[in-house]
Amino acid sequence: MLHTTPAIRYPTFLGGDRNYTGRDPALVENPALRNAVIHRLGPELERVPIGLIVPLGTAVSQAIEVLVREGILVRERCLLGFPHPSGANAHGDPQFARRREQLKETVRRWFR
Repeated sequence: MLHTTPAIRYPTFLGGDRNYTGRDPALVENPALRNAVIHRLGPELERVPIGLIVPLGTAVSQAIEVLVREGILVRERCLLGFPHPSGANAHGDPQFARRREQLKETVRRWFR
């Protein structure tokens, strides 16, 4: 079973025509976007209490960290540090290689 969702549900643009990528401003530093994470994404993920959360990329991992700090999610169900799989992410393969064992251990613990 799989439930996929974006960190920000609706299309978000900067300056009217630039697609928002999760950076500049940082997702968790912008009050409106942080509010969307807490009040939209948080409740959505709470409705899937037995699922392992796999945030893809740094921006989404930071958003999930906010939900952990707010007490909405527990850290043990979050696979933090998973790189974004986009071909534009030149650091994805080395990032995954560095974190592979840690990520595997998180998955093992969750499914015990």
